[in-house]
Amino acid sequence: MTCWICSNTAGSGEHRLKASDLKLTFGELSQASPIYTKDERGAPVTIKSIKSDRLKFKNRICHHCNTTRTQPHDLAWQRLSEYVANVHVLKKNLDEIVLANVFAPNQSHSLLQVHLYFNKMIGCVIKELGVPISTVSFSNAILNSSENKELRLCFNETQDFGTPYAQLSQLEVVEHDKRIISAFFIYTLNRFHVEMVYTANDRNLGHEGIFWLPSEIAKKVQVRKLPSQ
Repeated sequence: MTCWICSNTAGSGEHRLKASDLKLTFGELSQASPIYTKDERGAPVTIKSIKSDRLKFKNRICHHCNTTRTQPHDLAWQRLSEYVANVHVLKKNLDEIVLANVFAPNQSHSLLQVHLYFNKMIGCVIKELGVPISTVSFSNAILNSSENKELRLCFNETQDFGTPYAQLSQLEVVEHDKRIISAFFIYTLNRFHVEMVYTANDRNLGHEGIFWLPSEIAKKVQVRKLPSQ
């Protein structure tokens, strides 16, 4: 198996939900304190360790890409995730995220790294599902440390679920003339949702203004309010 990012031999498993997010949401997992999910058939599965392979994508990337190359992206998202969690612990709502309150002094670069974290995630999803979407723009963005113009993000907030909650959505695709022109994916941690939209060849499908690229953000990111599920 080869790494979809750099084409070297793959042997490292990327977490579906970031390990630090799982710990932040559920605490340390153990025999006495597990979490529960479902397998591909919908059967219940008990997870007793953060290191469980069931928490990782089946397709693999190489050790270098999963550590050295993308670790700055992981850490940038971890920092933002912890900031959001701390705001919600105080029972406050997020109307916007002022980058200087999270990342200082390299705000723009840090937001790019957050973008690249989710770029890696949706690339792993595409590869695992075998969806006919080219991942060239995703791998090039990681290899060149540049934004992927085919991937935009949006931050959303709902009301409190009342219990710890983390989820990856299904990948939803939009087709035209039997070709996928767009795809949507959501990463959820309690009240906070990161929505990703892929548009082939950076096509204008009307997502601008809601979904953004890092280069379009100066000082703050708006957080949309969504009704509770």
